[in-house]
Amino acid sequence: MPNARVAVFLDYNSIEAASRSKGIVADYGKLLEWLADRSNGRELVYAIAYVKAGVGQEEQTIADTETRLTHAGYNVKTVICSSERSSTLGIELTMDLVKCCFKYEPNLVVLLNDEATDVISPIVDYLRRETNTLVEIANFSGNQPANCINLVDLNLACDAITRSTSN
Repeated sequence: MPNARVAVFLDYNSIEAASRSKGIVADYGKLLEWLADRSNGRELVYAIAYVKAGVGQEEQTIADTETRLTHAGYNVKTVICSSERSSTLGIELTMDLVKCCFKYEPNLVVLLNDEATDVISPIVDYLRRETNTLVEIANFSGNQPANCINLVDLNLACDAITRSTSN
């Protein structure tokens, strides 16, 4: 889509786990550049990465992740989750989607996982119907949650912005 205003919402823990399970390492800076590629008529207006923090995680590890993502160009929001399947992330993501749409009027590129899908489905449906916002879900090839299939306008494969962990 030419002249697209792009907002990127990254569920860091979900994408990190998916990439690691495939033996690859995501380069989050390259990912951001790829999703908002000016040569394809895209302008980045907003980028946020959600980092889940929970019981048993070291503060230094979380701080290092936040620093890496900030340097890659993301605003970072640490979400305290009491369990791996917490809906806290979905609620934060939904609220930020709404705020972002009113402030920046973007087309959306959303990186999400199946735990947030049930929570954000209504707002994504609303954006598509009422604001004609194109919603894209970018994921690692073959890692699309089944309950996202009818949610998206376009499915992107992000394998091009990764490198193998064996390198």
